[in-house]
Amino acid sequence: MVSLLHKKYARRIHKVSIHPYAEAAWRFTNKTQYLFSSGLTAIEQIRFGPQQTLHAIHKSDTLQLISGFESAFFDLGNIQLDDSIVIVHPSASSQAYIGSHAWKAVISKSLFGSITEDSLGATFDSINELMPEHIMQELFNAKRLSEEKFASMTTKSRGCIAKQRSKKRRLEQSTIEAKDTKSVLTMVLESLHE
Repeated sequence: MVSLLHKKYARRIHKVSIHPYAEAAWRFTNKTQYLFSSGLTAIEQIRFGPQQTLHAIHKSDTLQLISGFESAFFDLGNIQLDDSIVIVHPSASSQAYIGSHAWKAVISKSLFGSITEDSLGATFDSINELMPEHIMQELFNAKRLSEEKFASMTTKSRGCIAKQRSKKRRLEQSTIEAKDTKSVLTMVLESLHE
């Protein structure tokens, strides 16, 4: 049965490591190249905090992590347990259970949690449209994210981002025009039947 690690026990932890049965998933996470680089903006200053959840095996003054390390901002040498949510799994958990848990977390974040390459333009627009200004300022040190900065965060050029955005706007405009044309035709047909 899983449980939350109480804060008083979190203060007694002296060592945090990766569980041996989760080691392969940990290595995979460290070898994976991500589309976005967290080191190119103020995002690099975000550290493992209360938004993150650790899954671990707890033995006296040691935590052995079985997941939580798949976050792009995870830093094994800088874990603040007081600010983290730690879910403790039974210490008698099997190798299969721990390995399965670790890999499911890594795969869901690393592979299925990333955006598609051809949606970068839409992602750029959504960030600028939806992200509150104070968070934009905190993460990107600007009121709005520029195409240039966004491109520097990815492996794509500014021109690629701009081209995708232009294509998206043309498609949206075509859709609007098609709806307008359909509305006009509907009105004409209705007036003919009157």
